[in-house]
Amino acid sequence: MIMAYDESWAGADSPIGPVSSISFFERSIQYALKENVPKTKIVNGLPFYGRIWKLDGPTLEGRNITGNGLSGPRVAPLVTKFKGRYHYDETAQTPSATFRIPTGQSAFLGTLKLTEGNYVIWYENERSIKAKLRMIPKHDIKGTGSWALTHETPDMWDYYSLWLNGRFFQDVAATYWGADPILSVSNRGWMTGTSSTRFSPEQPLTRAQGAVILVRALGHGETKPQRTVFTDTRTHWARQEIEVARELGLVRGVSGTQFAPEQPLTREQLAQMLQNIFQFPVEKKSRSPFPDVNPRGWAYESVLAIQQKGYLTGFDDGTFRPTQRSTRAQMATLMDRMAHEFEKERR
Repeated sequence: MIMAYDESWAGADSPIGPVSSISFFERSIQYALKENVPKTKIVNGLPFYGRIWKLDGPTLEGRNITGNGLSGPRVAPLVTKFKGRYHYDETAQTPSATFRIPTGQSAFLGTLKLTEGNYVIWYENERSIKAKLRMIPKHDIKGTGSWALTHETPDMWDYYSLWLNGRFFQDVAATYWGADPILSVSNRGWMTGTSSTRFSPEQPLTRAQGAVILVRALGHGETKPQRTVFTDTRTHWARQEIEVARELGLVRGVSGTQFAPEQPLTREQLAQMLQNIFQFPVEKKSRSPFPDVNPRGWAYESVLAIQQKGYLTGFDDGTFRPTQRSTRAQMATLMDRMAHEFEKERR
């Protein structure tokens, strides 16, 4: 049983950072294997808790908060109460949250009183735990342990055993044609499931989902829009990302003030969005590579450009079906093919 956590700890000499980054967690497995511990005897422990630091000195009671532990379910109430922000470290594969307690306000962690000032919490969430669970089948070891029961959020058990055993999503079989791309984009955080245990691969992709995926892939998942123009997204879950996508020139509305976020995203619309990002050179041809894509069509050059790069393919009958709805599995496959293009664009 390996204690693959406490990469940071409670104390003034602790670094401010993850309790267990993905590299720390995996190195623990690799060390045991190097020491010839049988795979069938290795159980790697992961944390269900986080640690909190006060960044600007002691509390009003004179307490230094330097890596104090807190249970997973305590994170969201603090961040919500003090209007904090969530972050995700792609290298460490670990989330953090920052917030400020205003003058005159306070909160309690057990008997510890948090008073005015700036705080950061490094903890675990669904994405970081899933990343750790993927290490078990990768190294073919016995399983996982944890510190400790009751420190987890209850919804964790919805997906834990699936991911531990390499299943990932209930509705994506290992033999499904898009299984590997779906896992790839899920690992990158570009696409999430429709729930903790379902990906809904054949579900049509909406215009809102398409905008969100591209914004995340370009590294703008936490960017705030300078202004909002679409009136039909005021209460929509993806309003921020949609407006950021508009400002980046990735999307347009169906009118000056309407985006139609829940309308399906067609295959030609998706091609246009991708070409808006990459501006691939186009070798113009009078004859379309697809019999159902008109060379005079509004999205022809975008479809042609991405097809010429080798990222867009047609169906078995040779058609492209430009007005057909894109599915979530198709989007995952396309994003996986183009991953290196997005990585270059982010640099």
